[in-house]
Amino acid sequence: MRTKLSGLFTLLLAFAVHLSFAQDKTISGTVTDQDGLPLPGVNIIVGGTSDGTQTDFDGNYSIKASVGQVILFSYIGQRDERRTVGSSSTINVQMQEDAQALGEVVVTGVAQGTSKKKLAFAVETVPVTGVQSVPTPDPASALIGRVAGAQIVSGGGNPLRNQAVVFRGASSIEGSTSPLIIVDGIITEGFLNEFSTQDIKSIEVVKGAAASSLYGSLAGNGVIQIITKQGTTEKPRVTLRFENGFSETQESYPLAVNHDRLLDANGNFDVSSGSIVPDPDGLFDNPWPGQLVDNVERIITSQPYQQITASDSQRLDKVAYYTSLERTEVAGILDGIDPLVRTNARLNLKIDLSDKWQLDMTNYVVRRVGQEVEASGQGDNLFFNLLTSDPTIDLNQRDETGGFVPSFEGNGFLNEYQNPLYVARNQDQDLEINRLTSAINLKYKFNDNLTADFQVSTDRGSQRLINFFPKGYVSGSQFNAGQDNGFIFDLRASRARVNAFAQVNYNNTFGDFNLRSSLRYLHEDVKEEFSTAQGSNFLTEGVRNLQQATENIFINSGANREKTQNVFFSADIDYKDKIILGAFFRGDRSSLFGQDNRDQFFYRGSFAYRLGEDLTVDWLDELKLRASYGTAGLRPNFGDIFETFTVTQGNIAPLQIGNPDLQSPTISELEVGLDVGLLSKLLFTFNYAFSETEDAILTVPLSGAVPGTVQRQNVASTEYTSYEAIFSGTPYNTDNFTWDFSVTFAAVDNEITSLGNVAPFNRNINVGFGDRVVANVDNAPAVNVFRVEPGQPFGALFGNKLVRSLDELTVVDGLVINEGLNLPVSDFSVNQFGHVIVTANDGQTGLVNAGGEQAIRAWDEDTNQLAVEVMGDTNPDLLMGFRNTFTYKNLRLYTLIDMQIGGDVYNYTRQFLYFNDRHADLDTFGAAGQPSSYANASSTIYNGAAPIDYFVEDASFAKLREVSITYTMDGDVLGPKVPIDNIQFTLSGRNLYTWTDYTGYDPEVAISGSPIFKLDEFSTPNFRTFAASIQVTF
Repeated sequence: MRTKLSGLFTLLLAFAVHLSFAQDKTISGTVTDQDGLPLPGVNIIVGGTSDGTQTDFDGNYSIKASVGQVILFSYIGQRDERRTVGSSSTINVQMQEDAQALGEVVVTGVAQGTSKKKLAFAVETVPVTGVQSVPTPDPASALIGRVAGAQIVSGGGNPLRNQAVVFRGASSIEGSTSPLIIVDGIITEGFLNEFSTQDIKSIEVVKGAAASSLYGSLAGNGVIQIITKQGTTEKPRVTLRFENGFSETQESYPLAVNHDRLLDANGNFDVSSGSIVPDPDGLFDNPWPGQLVDNVERIITSQPYQQITASDSQRLDKVAYYTSLERTEVAGILDGIDPLVRTNARLNLKIDLSDKWQLDMTNYVVRRVGQEVEASGQGDNLFFNLLTSDPTIDLNQRDETGGFVPSFEGNGFLNEYQNPLYVARNQDQDLEINRLTSAINLKYKFNDNLTADFQVSTDRGSQRLINFFPKGYVSGSQFNAGQDNGFIFDLRASRARVNAFAQVNYNNTFGDFNLRSSLRYLHEDVKEEFSTAQGSNFLTEGVRNLQQATENIFINSGANREKTQNVFFSADIDYKDKIILGAFFRGDRSSLFGQDNRDQFFYRGSFAYRLGEDLTVDWLDELKLRASYGTAGLRPNFGDIFETFTVTQGNIAPLQIGNPDLQSPTISELEVGLDVGLLSKLLFTFNYAFSETEDAILTVPLSGAVPGTVQRQNVASTEYTSYEAIFSGTPYNTDNFTWDFSVTFAAVDNEITSLGNVAPFNRNINVGFGDRVVANVDNAPAVNVFRVEPGQPFGALFGNKLVRSLDELTVVDGLVINEGLNLPVSDFSVNQFGHVIVTANDGQTGLVNAGGEQAIRAWDEDTNQLAVEVMGDTNPDLLMGFRNTFTYKNLRLYTLIDMQIGGDVYNYTRQFLYFNDRHADLDTFGAAGQPSSYANASSTIYNGAAPIDYFVEDASFAKLREVSITYTMDGDVLGPKVPIDNIQFTLSGRNLYTWTDYTGYDPEVAISGSPIFKLDEFSTPNFRTFAASIQVTF
């Protein structure tokens, strides 16, 4: 019996072993990235075992596993993936980028590539997968809603314009607030919209001096580094992408449909007295004679968008390359305006010359051409003329020659105005911008511990702007000799930067201690040249050059050169990868500093403790406390240290006194942070930063006792406090469905703490960019509203205010002295619009002292004049971003919503339309029985065009920024006989909808290249874009 049982047991055991081996099979497939490109070196492990392998250069793998077992896929910079073995022997995996991966290596703010685990300060890596699937030619868009504490504003819908960027709070009062732009380690002089988003592998951002110290006096405003793609596959990888779409505005502008002029019995203007006169009832409720024409709707039209991209890449044994060619055309929203056309090409090359030598080369060339238009202000600004025009006139009407009518006569209360369509078709403002960025980098490996890097890079840019009025141009009923007989203005400018550095790296391990150290010398050489020429009164028609001008001929030119030498030393040491110490020191010697202050020094000290390494908690992946303190700076403009003069008709007068002691401001920052990784799925990051700027540069007025009126001095100081949080992860990840998300929060408070001996002043908003020669056709703002004063935020709005309660009236000896009235408080009340008025004047027309109802303004008892007070603050209280990506099999849905809570914008467009009797608010007043004099050009609300709090509006908004739906046909769908790796079909949209209480087109406005200056003066509206694309990868 025992023998029988033993035999039966042996048979069952043999059957079980046979069954087990029968379930083992070879699983093979291909692993690709989010763009469908093969990933070499992906780690693949069968869960619960030590069996593993890696993908080859083409992303292929093969591994043995049993049905029901889980295969794990991991790769630096990508989210981990897991697949359960089923009946199929083929498992293809498409990995998704994980911008917050704990093990990811960053290269910005550090002397050598460093894992995020070992960072003691914040470097944010921005995922570009989403933004590459939506229509945008500007990489700055990739930062919106993704980088905590970043404000990015386009400032208008002109596609030629750069987006304004500021990180945390401003560190400069009179200079630029824009961050330093680096591309593949090359310091550039260009702007982000000159680079293709399709070329980008990742974007890294450092936001304050604690992290940007590495770049010294260049990086007080933070750093953006673009890292472009390289060849990664053994076989050539060719990608073709075609995207087409259209752009349009989201909202229409609220314009008046009534007026307050007297009509006759037939509904026409009553001109019996010889001219159009006001209606005696004073109400803005009379309909316009004839049919209203919606010129805004006719001129702001849907315009095409197109982008075509081709790229090829490969990774051979010794050589890797990536090359691309792209053409982008963006027409914006204005009919008749030439589109922006950007053409760019890139070649990245990596060559392993030997086991010790490696050569890296990069070349990028871009050309942008388009027609400039005034994007804000008055004058020839299309939107100014469009919104202030007579609503019964069709601007599309033609004259006897078939061209647009040049101008229209006034009608008695609307002044003569130029036809914006005539201006757009006849005035040329052609802009051409070219840039070439190149670098050669040579790396030598002495041994495993000692390496050296050598690089020479050049960044050369040029621009040309031609402003041309042809002979025969008509400015209006009055002949304008300056332009109607022909006028040309020709600006040519170039700026070239050449950098060369040598760096030695020594890395070693001493027991439990790891050392990483670097020593670098960097030489910078920047040259700029420009020339301008203009003339008028042409000899002939149809010729476009300066030679035919006979009058008002002016020629100007200039050149400057900057040289800087920099040396830095960096050392980082860690104990068992968990206690991390860092030290950094840099010296800058620049020709931009005063001759008595040529050398300046910057430093950083940092500490991090990875507590998670000492805790045995399964669900805790990372717990790191970190702190960093560092300094950075901002270089003075060329010319700030020199004596300058004004020359007029042969007379020379001193203007600026030179300053041999001028130096970079010192921007110091303390950053404290916490990084928490949970469940291999979630990551939480918190940053606190406190920054102080000492010796900020101001233009200081001088007394008449010295030969000059101003001098640039280091006298001011500012500070900001920033709180930032990022929560991201992949809470759901199965074979068929994945959900990836990120949420960003930021709150920043900034303050001007001192102006030295300079009195508070209103900030003069320049239309240029620092001291650089930049083509700009905008007029300076007509209203000066930004106040610079100690104790106030940088972005404070100052002006007059309306009184909204009786308690706000200024009473002296029992009488209200506001507006010079000298009446008892009992004579005042609050009207239906929330404004204090003289009760007896309710419903009456005219000025305050003439007995009409007017809103009472705040009064200064000491000066017995209108009070000038803080009206608002452009800085937001809170910035948030919500990004989600849902992937079901081969279908991906991506969304981005960003929000601003708080912050103000000054709506000067609305104010000036009150003056022109064209804003819809005047209809509202008329419908309520309020006389038009309550808010017209002579009213206290209009305030004589001076700043007043009535036109300060809340800039809060929530915006559906980006949406895309992508379907990928991969090898499983296409089959092995089709020589295509994958095809992606995408429907997408950008700036789709805005929720806001702002009464203008869009609360996202900015002037002078800074989101801080939120002033809406007939700004070109931002637009939304819809697109469809197809991408084929071979």
